[in-house]
Amino acid sequence: MSDFVVLANLAGVACFFCIGLYALISKANLTKIIIALELIGKSTTLCFILGGFANGETGQAQAIVFTIIVIEVLVAAMALALAIMNKRTHGSIRIEKTVREKAEEAVKAK
Repeated sequence: MSDFVVLANLAGVACFFCIGLYALISKANLTKIIIALELIGKSTTLCFILGGFANGETGQAQAIVFTIIVIEVLVAAMALALAIMNKRTHGSIRIEKTVREKAEEAVKAK
């Protein structure tokens, strides 16, 4: 694989990471934030695969990627469970409402 192809793939991975980071920062819906975290995780796994391929160590890269995928699944499941609990507790999956309610509780407590 030529250097140009590796750099083009790396640029695609960087764009994928930036899209996930932008979605993570700009969204207030917990479900969309979880999807953004998954995008960032997938771009990381693609970067590991690309690096392993470029160095000729695809076996080691695949082992690391399998571990990352398992961790991503666990993190996504836990985050979705917390989002469901937030929905049941506060009636919304938007962050602003939850933060506003917590701030009002803190003001009342003083």
